[in-house]
This record gives sequence, structure tokens and C-alpha cells, in this order.
Amino acid sequence: MLELHFWLLSGKHGAALRTLADPDSHASRLAAAIAILRAEYRSRVPTERLAAAAMNLTAFHKHFKHMTSLTRSALDQNHALSAYKFRMRSRRTLHSFTARGSCRWSC
Repeated sequence: MLELHFWLLSGKHGAALRTLADPDSHASRLAAAIAILRAEYRSRVPTERLAAAAMNLTAFHKHFKHMTSLTRSALDQNHALSAYKFRMRSRRTLHSFTARGSCRWSC
């Protein structure tokens, strides 16, 4: 296990991994904000609350975009689109079961 850690930390992404592990880095503070988003994905979490978990609002927007390559509103739009697609797939699956009876196969 020690060799694996050494290999990961000395590789080309080692610097990024070290910043994630540092509790005072912007990356680890953003990870705390993203953990809030994941925990409360069904509700709209105010950006001010996420920034308070990580840093001031301006720095939060800057580092969030740098780390995720998305703005907060783009992330919300992607999430809403993914949720919509999931609901549509679920409805199609449910419809295929109810249209053919209780079973999809020749039961």
C-alpha cells in the first residue's frame, strides 16, 4: 500500500492529489462544498452557504470554475438535465412493464 501511495504522489497528478489532501487548500475546501451539494442534491442550496463552507463568495466562484470547469449555474443545469433524463428512462421502463402486463417476458 505504501508503494501505491508513493507511485500516486510522485506521478504527474501528484501535486493535485497533495492539494486535495491538504485541509487548508482551496481544493479541499471546495470538496467540502461539493459534499454539501451531494448530500442535498434534491434541494437548491444557496451559493452563499456553499461559499461559507469553503471561502468568500468571489473566491468560491473563481476556484469552483477552475476545479470543475463549470459555473455553479451550469452545474445546476447539468444536474437538472440528468435528473430529467433519469425520470424519463424510469417512466419508459415502467411503461414497458405495464403495457405488456406485469411481466416483460412471456410470463
